[in-house]
Amino acid sequence: MYLLLIAGIIAVLMGLALVFAGIRQGMDHISSEENFTETEGYVIDIKSRLTACTIHYIPVIAREYSAVIQFRTDGGEDVTASMPFIMKSSPAFADYRASLENGVPLPVKYDPEDPQNCFCGDNRGFRVRETVYRIIAAVPVLLIGYALIWWHFNI
Repeated sequence: MYLLLIAGIIAVLMGLALVFAGIRQGMDHISSEENFTETEGYVIDIKSRLTACTIHYIPVIAREYSAVIQFRTDGGEDVTASMPFIMKSSPAFADYRASLENGVPLPVKYDPEDPQNCFCGDNRGFRVRETVYRIIAAVPVLLIGYALIWWHFNI
């Protein structure tokens, strides 16, 4: 008799746990990146790959690019790291290309304990977007829970 109510409450609690975990993880990533050390790096190569993606809701096969960045840590260690793949229309690609062709240095932030954990520019927007995606993923679970609770009281 109370199976729908119990299942609905469990689903709502799971959805809320997903929301809070996503917010907490995003805030932890942002706060840990404040401890990163900043230095200058140079793009030494740009790798490319073909991928299927959607542009303005139209599925296309496009080329993505990943910059290989080399920088020196405060300890004097030379580190070579690959950045995530991005589209050619991205503003970051223009910076990568200018660094490769003209030798323009890029600001690189890296974790002093693990220099391979690094990024160029400001990563805060990426972390906020990552948190929003986690919240969006929790919405169906919350809706299922609310629907089960509603169904229990209206049947």
